[in-house]
Amino acid sequence: MTNNLVERYNRTLKTLANSKTSLSECFRSLLTYPKTEEKKLLHKVVDIHLRAKVFRPKFDAAGPILSRAYWVLTSCACGELAHQLNKRHSTKCAYSAESKSIVTLGSADEVLAEMPIDEWTCKCTYFIEKTIPCWHLLALCKHQSVCPVELLPARFRKQSLLDCCVSDVGESSGSYTQVQVAQKKVQSRREKRGVMKEACRELVAVGVKCGQKEFERRMSVLRELIRCWRNGENVLVEERLQFEDDGVDVFNIPVVGESAVDVLDGESVVVDVKGLWAE
Repeated sequence: MTNNLVERYNRTLKTLANSKTSLSECFRSLLTYPKTEEKKLLHKVVDIHLRAKVFRPKFDAAGPILSRAYWVLTSCACGELAHQLNKRHSTKCAYSAESKSIVTLGSADEVLAEMPIDEWTCKCTYFIEKTIPCWHLLALCKHQSVCPVELLPARFRKQSLLDCCVSDVGESSGSYTQVQVAQKKVQSRREKRGVMKEACRELVAVGVKCGQKEFERRMSVLRELIRCWRNGENVLVEERLQFEDDGVDVFNIPVVGESAVDVLDGESVVVDVKGLWAE
């Protein structure tokens, strides 16, 4: 890690806390934020995430579409949409009203391929996997003068991302399976700053490659850290946890748990919250 990278992270963390003080004082203020200031901090984190560089297409026709998308969609969705716009621009195609499909044409206008379209849904692999308008749907949008931004689901919109940051931490749609891991209590102020620094660094470094669902998990951990330490609670940091979501491959993520006591048998337990990192 170079000095330039360290300084960049330090400047980012100071920006998050809206502070011109030293880094240690910055983290000290993070641990003592009242609820209203904490909400402002979370909005600053989201704003940095949403201002990530958006891939710009090489043709002017996509300008109005991307300008509208930038104010409505997350940077991840804007990047995907821009790539599909470029692909649409580089492919010669036409809409067949008879078969309700997009046909790909060759240099002599011969039909090379045909993709059926059914009520703004496409059968191509890209649309099925990501539910983001593919270049076939973009061609249909141009044919029917429809803005493709309106076709994206709510989970790709900025407002949905902001709403998840100011709401209470909810339960994940996936299933958590705890594994045997080493645990240690984070007690000293120096250790707390270290954990918080890593959390913020991972959070602001995600760029456009992190989707909304994963970003929600990372935001939840940061909120839980601030809440626990503001209330003077001990925190157990687990090094590994397995997460399985809707049949996708299992991957390991470090999580943070709050130290608690079971009043029934008196044994110490760990309350799991959403994960911060994912592979």
